[in-house]
Amino acid sequence: MISRDTIAGLYDLYSEELFRYVRRFADSHEAAEDLLHDLFIKFIRYVEKKPVTDTNTRALLYSIGRSVCLDAVKKNKLSRRDIQDPERISLIPDPHTSGEERDPLLEFFNSIIDTLPEPEQSIMLMRKNGLTFDEISAALNISVRTAKRKAGKALEIIREKYRSSSFYSGNDMKSGDKSLY
Repeated sequence: MISRDTIAGLYDLYSEELFRYVRRFADSHEAAEDLLHDLFIKFIRYVEKKPVTDTNTRALLYSIGRSVCLDAVKKNKLSRRDIQDPERISLIPDPHTSGEERDPLLEFFNSIIDTLPEPEQSIMLMRKNGLTFDEISAALNISVRTAKRKAGKALEIIREKYRSSSFYSGNDMKSGDKSLY
């Protein structure tokens, strides 16, 4: 379990930049404050279940931030017009939530992502939650080119594990397919 001091330290370190990030999705300062609050609540719940390393904390916070914004849209806390760039929002199911029956294939891919090394794991989580490579590179302090190269490496690992799984039928994901990219 994560300590209160650690949470307070992370809040002090990241709250300002995360506020600016979620503010892009909110129509008011108050709505952005609510989103930031929800982001840290969701983060605390997540780290109670899974260990988080220093290398992926910032990326995880951004990923959860995107998820919180999407949740707010889905629950009509924000309207579609409150979002500055709606075509960039991905409606991929959120791996941090619980409850509903999950698709076994989705669970399989989530388990592969959980085993990826850093920063590949963080990059794939952020891509899965709809972040652009520009946003990922800013969040991880790496170049866009490095983010794309690491994503490509992660996709190769995912393809390899998928092809050796019971889910693969032989006609799926042709070599060189970059559709997940």
